[in-house]
Amino acid sequence: MDFSLTPFQKTLLKEFRAWLNSRRGMSRLKRLWGSPDPGERWEGHRLWHRRLFEGGWLGLHWPPEYGGRGASLIEEFLVVEELARRGLSPGVNEIAIAMIGPLMLRHGTQRQKAAHLKKILAAEQIWCQGFSEPQAGSDLAALSTRAQENAGSFLINGQKVWTSFAHRADRCLLLARTDFSASRQEAGLSLFIVDMRASGISVRPIAQIDGEAEFCEVTLDSVSVSKEQLLGHMNGGWPLALEASGYERLSVQTLYPIFRGLPELGNLLRSMAWNGKPLSKNPIFRQEFAQLAIEARALRCTALRVLAEPASGLLNPESSLVRLFSKELEGRISAFAIEVLAAVGERNSPRGGVDWFKRFLTSRGATIARGTSQIHRNLIARLLLELPA
Repeated sequence: MDFSLTPFQKTLLKEFRAWLNSRRGMSRLKRLWGSPDPGERWEGHRLWHRRLFEGGWLGLHWPPEYGGRGASLIEEFLVVEELARRGLSPGVNEIAIAMIGPLMLRHGTQRQKAAHLKKILAAEQIWCQGFSEPQAGSDLAALSTRAQENAGSFLINGQKVWTSFAHRADRCLLLARTDFSASRQEAGLSLFIVDMRASGISVRPIAQIDGEAEFCEVTLDSVSVSKEQLLGHMNGGWPLALEASGYERLSVQTLYPIFRGLPELGNLLRSMAWNGKPLSKNPIFRQEFAQLAIEARALRCTALRVLAEPASGLLNPESSLVRLFSKELEGRISAFAIEVLAAVGERNSPRGGVDWFKRFLTSRGATIARGTSQIHRNLIARLLLELPA
């Protein structure tokens, strides 16, 4: 593959960099992003998201009629990479923009598209994904949330867990069982668009090891959902859920922590001294950093190659390569940063930038979310290497 930029991509990046350089009021936004208050941080990211949307720098791969540019995921990749290099937020609503929007573009009704797509891109509607349950995570088809027909609607009862940003969400893409006698578990599932403000929904944020509460437990008690909010066909939710997972694995924002983390790690090495010399001059630390940089470069090339394939965004098994390697590399980068800080007796970076201690605490969870590392290894073994099940 030729990794050089096309003339269109060079022009796009030049335009984006000029747009970024002309922004005003960034100091206030950066203060909000660094606030200890989660609500203020969220508001800062959402304000910046709105600026990116108004500038036409979000969802570049979406059709123009819904706010995008009709570009490709590679152009989206380049924009996120530039944001990370500058330490700027990629915005909010990643789940909706990377996964739910593309799914709705392919399978939603015209009314659903008109009601939601532009609002998703503008972050006027924040979405969450209601898939995992207490007894159905990796074995998602075993879920027990039930949607029973009731005249012109469905009554939904059940529980979802590890639902990211459910406490901030306006809508949820929810997977529920609609055929209770199907011979195969996955045959009786349907996808619904659920209003998170509907009667019968309760949301409980779950405290995490880093002190945040981005994951939630969602309980649905006789929640009424109109049949018009069925996405796709009744009992046809499983293929759509698999397609959504393919989009999710190819979300370019999942690479943001590496694009941002590696340059910040280099800055950390240059700013920390040991025996009177910067750690960047220490051969042991230099070698470890070089290895991480090589792995990050290899990941970038692999991601671009996968994004360039015609099957990108559908059930592309090579997306598991990107997902697996990126999340495990993210963990190795944060673990090395902790080693750097420990070498000079620091708990965290004293000069701002990445909060390495928090990044380290959350890095293990990144290998579980959106499919565990074990699940992705199984997909790679079966679908790419064609090993026996």
